[in-house]
Amino acid sequence: MRAYAEETNGLNRERRSNSDAWKAELVKVEKQIRGIIEAIKAGMFHESMKAEMDALEARKKELSALLVDIPNDVPDMLARAAGIYASRSRDSDPSAEPARGKASGSGSLSSGSC
Repeated sequence: MRAYAEETNGLNRERRSNSDAWKAELVKVEKQIRGIIEAIKAGMFHESMKAEMDALEARKKELSALLVDIPNDVPDMLARAAGIYASRSRDSDPSAEPARGKASGSGSLSSGSC
């Protein structure tokens, strides 16, 4: 269980790190696109601007696709979670109590009914 928790937590950290980097890059790309648009509005235009705009639009599309495919964030797991859950469920399981009572008092029940 510990290895599973460590692997899951590592994947969660990687996913959060990647998504944060992609979001930051997307903001930067959108800002650059707006800058080129403003330059065009001001009357500037060169072929190199068109090529740059095409590259930025393609990257924006890639980043948007990456961000859409990110699964929902899962909270990190406590490596000992299974053991804690098992001990607490044993302690609070109401069906476990009568089973213990039957085992210790089975002689008195059978002698009382005969």
